[in-house]
Amino acid sequence: MLREALKRLKPQKGLPFIADKGYDAVDIIESLLDRGFEPAIRIKETMRMSIRHPLRKLSNENWKRYGKMRYRVEQLFGSIKQKIGSSFKLLREDLSRKASIACAILWNFWVLATYLFLLFLSGILQYSYAKGCGRFLEQPP
Repeated sequence: MLREALKRLKPQKGLPFIADKGYDAVDIIESLLDRGFEPAIRIKETMRMSIRHPLRKLSNENWKRYGKMRYRVEQLFGSIKQKIGSSFKLLREDLSRKASIACAILWNFWVLATYLFLLFLSGILQYSYAKGCGRFLEQPP
């Protein structure tokens, strides 16, 4: 997907393209250089394996120069999200509001059903008592 997006970009002379380790590929670095960008991609490096490819070395040097800018931008967007609020938080609040309304409706249905059952049961008991089922409580004459 990034490769397709890079094809659509207009050439930019000397503008840094700052990215993390997920974009560490030689063909991506080549396409950035073809469009005039300075690749500043953090390169995957371990103690056993050093950076050997010259384009990857160039990108790593640019990362050391421009990498701090990426963290400043990340901090800026993070603070904006904290002050204004994130859309994910609003989504969660909306879902919790809908869930609480659904619980209240279900609770009201349960209470209504319980009262109707008790009313029905008391009506049956009163009817059966009036018909003579309750005569065993009276003393014989």
